[in-house]
Amino acid sequence: MPFEPTLSDVLVVRAMLAQAVILPELVGTIMDYAEYWARSSAKVQPNCSIHATQVGGGEFDFQGSTFLLRSFPIGLTDDVIGSEEYDFPRRYYQTEGITALPVEEEYDREFFQQLIRNASTQSNPVRKIVFRIRSHDQGWTTDERTGPFLDAKTWFDAGIERFDAKHECERCLDIKKLPICKLRVVEPKPENSVSRNGVPEYRYGHSPWKGPREILRNKVASSEFTSYVVTWTCWDVVAPGSKEAQQAMEEGKGQMDGDGQFVRSLKLGDVITVWGRAMHRGWVNVVDTVEMDVYWAL
Repeated sequence: MPFEPTLSDVLVVRAMLAQAVILPELVGTIMDYAEYWARSSAKVQPNCSIHATQVGGGEFDFQGSTFLLRSFPIGLTDDVIGSEEYDFPRRYYQTEGITALPVEEEYDREFFQQLIRNASTQSNPVRKIVFRIRSHDQGWTTDERTGPFLDAKTWFDAGIERFDAKHECERCLDIKKLPICKLRVVEPKPENSVSRNGVPEYRYGHSPWKGPREILRNKVASSEFTSYVVTWTCWDVVAPGSKEAQQAMEEGKGQMDGDGQFVRSLKLGDVITVWGRAMHRGWVNVVDTVEMDVYWAL
């Protein structure tokens, strides 16, 4: 197995290089080229089936969306997640869904840098995200197929959540903690559905079809679990609609795989989410395990 440095390893090597090289300002560049990054990992085994259910009056107006997994805040370790006040285990933070409320006021970068010693100083520190998913669809279809993945109607999306500086949680007295109750949704973008007594209510604005944050698709009409691995990096430059992008889609990856915009847009303190999706009558996304490794530069 390849060596995976801990946050302590990265800090020690950075300090050693800063003392050894002639130009200390090059240390960050050297560690980037060496891919010697800090990492956080999240994993869940939901053993669930996501069904496409009817949401309108049309024959094909069926879709299903299920929240599956949440990363720890980018650049921070799990010791800043507020669980003591609520007696929540770490697994709760990673797997509990939240209401689709928009962010009123984001925390600035300095806030997150103060939460942990030697936090990343970069505005967009994420270098790589690795998704590992074991799943399959319902195992049959009557649809015509143009390939093993292109016509799949079960898939997985990535999303983004951020902590809301304006929201104050009950019983949460320590500002240095980040309880799940302060999380708000960026993607899938919240939609204002109705208003009750002048107060807007929101719902998740999931695309009715595979959107720009699509991670991967299940192999069509396969009842056997398949283990998929998809890697996104900040250096990906494959243009959507290009020959390379089409090739990735034929291999079961998302239509924006290789674009890199999602990774480059992530900021310190952002939280990445994974959603399971299904579309059209009879389609089922059967999920065994979901894992996510997030790598960032200091």
